[in-house]
Amino acid sequence: MNYREYLLGTLLDRYERSAGFRKGDGGGRRRLLHPMKETALSQAMENIDEKKSFLSELDRLKEEGILDYSWLRYERGNLVESVWLLSGEKARERAYSLLDRTPLSSQLARLRINIEETLSAIEVEDRASESQEESGAPSAREGRTGEAEQQLGIRRFLLDMLESIEKRQRIPRFFRRGERINGELLQGLLFLYKNKTEETERVFSARNYGDSKYFEKILKAPLLSILREIDRNSPYEGQGDETLFENYGLCRWPEVLQFCGGISVWLEEEEPIRFYGECYGAYLNSETFRHIKRLELSGVERVLFIENLANYLWYLKKRSPSELVIWHGGFYSPLRGRWFRKIYEAGKRAGSAISYFHWSDIDLGGFRIFARLKRNIVPELKPYRMDTETLRSHRDRALPLCGESYRRKLEALLGDPEYRIFHSLIEEMLRSGLRLEQEQLL
Repeated sequence: MNYREYLLGTLLDRYERSAGFRKGDGGGRRRLLHPMKETALSQAMENIDEKKSFLSELDRLKEEGILDYSWLRYERGNLVESVWLLSGEKARERAYSLLDRTPLSSQLARLRINIEETLSAIEVEDRASESQEESGAPSAREGRTGEAEQQLGIRRFLLDMLESIEKRQRIPRFFRRGERINGELLQGLLFLYKNKTEETERVFSARNYGDSKYFEKILKAPLLSILREIDRNSPYEGQGDETLFENYGLCRWPEVLQFCGGISVWLEEEEPIRFYGECYGAYLNSETFRHIKRLELSGVERVLFIENLANYLWYLKKRSPSELVIWHGGFYSPLRGRWFRKIYEAGKRAGSAISYFHWSDIDLGGFRIFARLKRNIVPELKPYRMDTETLRSHRDRALPLCGESYRRKLEALLGDPEYRIFHSLIEEMLRSGLRLEQEQLL
């Protein structure tokens, strides 16, 4: 055993966990190490040569003015009772130096500076966008539906991290991979905050880290844990891992927009691409979407957004010619939000009365998906097959509610006027203890 590393490492760990360290008073009372109560040490002391090495290292560290120790009663020269770091900054600095270890106080200071610099860059971005809006120029944020939700989440997370560092004097669990990785994670968060379009993971990785696979191998998992934390504190918690990245415009592969109905689009060419005859469904990829100059609806009397892909494909078999059916997916990404807005605006320009419906699961996530689409894009939106009668008539296929926490979140919606249209349904769910996936209606 390397007794120098063990002793100094253990004592510094205990110092950095102490109330004195958190208060900044130099460590407060002594943090003691009791060798005979430490399993590894007590076992090593059974070997006479190991005991000599241990005692010799103690004497050297004491002579260097780093630590001191005391003997067990009647065991002087044989068994050590306690070991402690000497008080004072000089002893601790020497201990850190011998271990080539960066003091926790320095790590915290550097992390705090990095987070503050990221927040400053966010403020610069916000001021630039506000200046564009005030001047009447096209805003850098234009078309990024729901952007404020994601931006607010990132800003609040960074502020929470600063508060945690200040109160606890600990490295938050999201930033325990070292200063270089921490800097790259904050760089990634800043990119997600500023991103205004779709970016694939490998292009993002090559551009920002010089390696197309670096993000996937090194940064994706820790950044995902941060996005999960942001999601946990958002109104839309429970999103899938890939959806969390897509919400900020970062995707594994380019998105595909599926639909079926009377849509025509104009790209750079004069002639439109008409999708009227695609009775089994059509799609646009994200690159094609970016080149759309104009989009029009024709013969559309009803638009139906469907969350689940299986339900979307099933519904196409019964779609009427005057319906435009759109695969919604879960919580929409920035690109998908712009797609939905283009369709809604085209419907407004068409001049005829169009009704808008959305079909999701009868559960917490489904209600939140519906509310987000209605609030941000389609004010006239109505639910489709998301009602009390549907739940009652399919109760034999329903699933139980997911515990008390889930029930409390449902109950909270009863006090939110945004979910008034679902209040009677939520009350029925709470009475019956059931929720219903939309696939069960196929």
